[in-house]
Amino acid sequence: MRFLTVFAVFAIASAHILANIYINDIDVGGLGREAAIETLEAAVPIGGTEIIISIDDEEMVYTFADFDAGYDFANAVDEAIEYGNGGRFFSNLTQKISLKFKNHNIEAKYSFDETKAAQISQEIAEKTAITPIEPKYSKNGTQFEIKEGRIGREINSEKLADDIMVLLSDKSGGVITAETTEISTNYTTADFAAATDLIGTFSTPFDPRFSNRATNIRVASGFLNNSTILPGQIFSTSQALRPRTVENGYVSAGQIKNGEPDAGIGGGICQISSTLYMAALYAETTMHERRNHTLMVGYMQPASDATLAEGHIDLKFENNTS
Repeated sequence: MRFLTVFAVFAIASAHILANIYINDIDVGGLGREAAIETLEAAVPIGGTEIIISIDDEEMVYTFADFDAGYDFANAVDEAIEYGNGGRFFSNLTQKISLKFKNHNIEAKYSFDETKAAQISQEIAEKTAITPIEPKYSKNGTQFEIKEGRIGREINSEKLADDIMVLLSDKSGGVITAETTEISTNYTTADFAAATDLIGTFSTPFDPRFSNRATNIRVASGFLNNSTILPGQIFSTSQALRPRTVENGYVSAGQIKNGEPDAGIGGGICQISSTLYMAALYAETTMHERRNHTLMVGYMQPASDATLAEGHIDLKFENNTS
């Protein structure tokens, strides 16, 4: 009689990394999962690496973490724990024996978010863009003065994103000088200085004893005063006079509403639009929108007035000169 003896061999997986195992050339042998991850993150603090964006005399600082750049140490540590422990018996044995003679190094996967690089570059471009401002006139007594304009600036966001990704790919921080383009104004102060001819004027009388109406005319005139209408530009009187609110300085005064005498905030400013309408006609500008009152007004000849109704009726004309 023969007896068959069966020996059961059990491989007990270790929760620790075997000796002589490295990740990114850093010794993690003998460490548990959390300790290994902490060791690697401390040894390779890549998330804090800085990328400095320089735009003229301004600097903005970002870190690799802002672009989700870093190593996947968690998966690399899991792979290290499996080495010599996670396979079949003979495979584990072979790996353990090899560790006696040679270290085993695992390369953690490195990545970054290209979408974030493009998004942040676009945000930088929008935040640092400078809109050009044309020169404008102001009046000092009877003399016109010219206020300097402002040159604009735009950032090449696509080039900036590419430069950021180069540093992220190289795993090195640094300074990026953003590529900028200057945006000139359409007109110069010399163009403004050459415009010296008075091409249209008109005036209408009002009684200052009607104090509320006089207040509204003064407030509206202040908003309208020194407006510059560039060649080809369409001027909106209603927009220039701003919303007719108490916050903007307007008060309640007589007006025409729905064909009837009434009172309302900003009452009386149609005298401003009517006077401006006639001045624009004398200047031979192009009218785009104008409507007369439903009743006669005492300060204008018939059919020469221009009413306003915020959000509904406007006086618009175009500077058709050069």
